[in-house]
Amino acid sequence: MMYSRIGWPGEPDIADWAAPLAGWNAEAAGGDANIRWLQSALNTLTGAGLTVDGVAGNATRNAVRTFQGRNGLAQDGIPRPLTVAAVRAPLNAGPA
Repeated sequence: MMYSRIGWPGEPDIADWAAPLAGWNAEAAGGDANIRWLQSALNTLTGAGLTVDGVAGNATRNAVRTFQGRNGLAQDGIPRPLTVAAVRAPLNAGPA
């Protein structure tokens, strides 16, 4: 299981990103496909302006937090299953 050091004040130093996004490895060459998908999806849905590099850095975490807030989810910046489902829903719905 891969972990990411977060280090935000008042929060645990280690957050488990692997459960909702299996295979995440920020240190892998070229980043992770799951994180690239998430970054691309957030760019599409919110205009986040993230670099789609597959690395879950501060900008990605902040974009996740913003998305969570707009969708009534806990704003922890971690793409857990409810957050991932909320990202997928409008993408799967297709054009209005």
